[in-house]
Amino acid sequence: MIRTYIKKLFSRDFHASTCPINTATCSDKTLARFIKKSRLAQFSLQNFVGTRAEEINFISLGENCSTAWYLKQVGLKKASFPFDWVFSSPEIVIDCINNRFEHYLDPSLINPKPNQKSAGHARYHSNFFNHRNPLKSQAEFDYYRRCCSRFLDTVSSDASTIYLLTFISEPARRRQWSSGFTAEFPMPVDQDYNSIIPLIDTLKRFNPKSRVIVIDHSTHGERDAKARKINPDVLMIDFNAFGHSTGVYFEDHLDDFCFRLILSGLHGTQKPESDVNPYLY
Repeated sequence: MIRTYIKKLFSRDFHASTCPINTATCSDKTLARFIKKSRLAQFSLQNFVGTRAEEINFISLGENCSTAWYLKQVGLKKASFPFDWVFSSPEIVIDCINNRFEHYLDPSLINPKPNQKSAGHARYHSNFFNHRNPLKSQAEFDYYRRCCSRFLDTVSSDASTIYLLTFISEPARRRQWSSGFTAEFPMPVDQDYNSIIPLIDTLKRFNPKSRVIVIDHSTHGERDAKARKINPDVLMIDFNAFGHSTGVYFEDHLDDFCFRLILSGLHGTQKPESDVNPYLY
C-alpha cells in the first residue's frame, strides 16, 4: 500500500508518469515514516507561504547551488538572481546588498579559473562563481549584471518575497565551499537562527514584508524531516538524508523525492495537517 501511495504522490505532485524510487531498498516502516514526516513538513511550508506562489517572489541566497536547483525542480525559479549558482554566506549576502553589488561586479576582483568555465572572487571566495565565469564574455558579465539589478529591484520593492537559504552544516563534505573563504569573509560555523538575524534585519530594512526559509540538511544518516516556524516571518526546515548530496541535488532517489515533496509546499495551497494517508501512522 505504501509503495502505491508513493507512486501516486510522485504522479500528482511532480506530474511524472513513472517513479524512479527503488522502494525495494527500504522497509515499509522506513518508507512510511519518512514520507509521513516529509508530508507534515510540506504542509507546514504550505501554511507558512499562505498565498498562492504566483503572488510571491522566491529568491535563493545560497549557500550553494542546491537552493536554486530545487526551486527550479518545483517550478518556482521564476528568474535568475546573483546567488543562484555561487558559493555564499549570510555575511557575503549582507555585504553585496549594502554596497549594491559594487564589489560583486568589480572585474578587478574576479579571477577566472584556467579552464575559463568558472571564477573566484578576491573579496568573497576563491571558488565564488563555481558554475560560470563572468569575464568569459560580455554576454556572461551582462547576465550577472542583470541578476544583480533584478535582485536590488526586488529587495527594494514592497512585493511579497520569500528568500531561501541552505546552511552548509557538513563543511568536510563540501571542501570546494569550505576551503575558499577569505580572511574578511570567513567560513560560517555553527549556523542557526541567531546567526542569520543580521541578514534578516538587512532584508527587512528594505522591505518589512520579507520572509525567510532556512534549510539545514545533513547526509549519510538516518532519514528525517521536520519544519519549525520560528516566527511569522521565518521557517526552518531540518532534512536528514540517507545518501549523498552533490551540493546541487540528493543522489538517492528517495531523499530527492522527499525533499522535492517538502518544497512543493512553496506552491502555497493550504491543506490541513490531518490530510495524510492513515497508513503512514
